Order: sequence, then structure tokens, then C-alpha cells
Amino acid sequence: MTITLTLAEIRLAKFLAKSRYQAARDAGVVNAKMGNQSDEETDLTGVGAELAFCRLFNVYPDLKIGVRKGSHDAIWSGYTVDVKGSTFRGARLLAKLSKKDAPSDIYALMTGIFPEYTFRGMATKRELLVASRLTNLGHGEGYAMDQSDLTFPEGKESDSSIQIDEESLLNKAGIF
Repeated sequence: MTITLTLAEIRLAKFLAKSRYQAARDAGVVNAKMGNQSDEETDLTGVGAELAFCRLFNVYPDLKIGVRKGSHDAIWSGYTVDVKGSTFRGARLLAKLSKKDAPSDIYALMTGIFPEYTFRGMATKRELLVASRLTNLGHGEGYAMDQSDLTFPEGKESDSSIQIDEESLLNKAGIF
């Protein structure tokens, strides 16, 4: 299922990405990005993926700006969710070794280029954070799960797109 962020979500994502990056650097948190993409792309991909997941699952995102070490991105049906974003269509669901110390209940994978993301599936902590999933992709050891091993909640597995025509929505609400 593909989600295209609305103009309001795009603005929110840009604000959160920039603010979270600055808050982390101000707090002395080392930037642990994996890959040679820019800091802006890394943070924007992550926040955009979180917002797309939250819209798809009809939950509120965590809008905290401060240091978020070990925190979750959303709560869905009573379960904590850590949303992972990647610009690679065939990306694997990845988690650092440190996730084992304070795991989320569920890990979800969204791929895409800001502002459009596709939900690729999810895994529980018991499925992802196990020794058989340990791998080294060139940036140290971590957990990795192929998309073919991910699961989909009922109704979220289609390849359909969700797009909101903001002008039409505002017209219906009597705002324009």
C-alpha cells in the first residue's frame, strides 16, 4: 500500500526532521546513520516513513523533538511500533543490536522517496530480534529480515495507493 504525504504532512516532516537532528547533535548524540546519504535525507526519510505509517494505520505519530533513544514511533492496537524507512525498494527490515535492550513490540518497514512511501510489511520483536537474523551489511552487526518474511495485517497488503486531494477535502469541509 502506497501513501503520498499531504502538504501539511510534508511541512511537519521537514520541521520534525530538522528539529530532531539539531536536538540530537546539541545533546551530543553521535550520528549513527548507515550509508553515504545526506543527514537531511536520512532524517527526512525516517520521519516521512513514520508519518506515512501512522496515516495508513490511523494512529498518531510521536511528535517528540528531543532525543528519542529507545523510543517507539507509534502505538497501534496497544503494541509499540518502531517504523523503519528506506529509499531502497528492496530494502530489508533492519534493527541495531541495541534494540534488543529496549525493543518495540513490532517493527514496520516503509520504503520510498519523500514524500511517497510504500508499506512493505512488519515483524514482531520475537521474529526480528533473534540470533538467526544477525548479519553485517558493512556497518557493523545488526538484525535483518527480508521483505518476503514480513507479514501484513488484514487489508494492508494490497498495492493500492492512498492519496488525499487536499483542495477537494477542504472544499467539502467548507474551508474554501
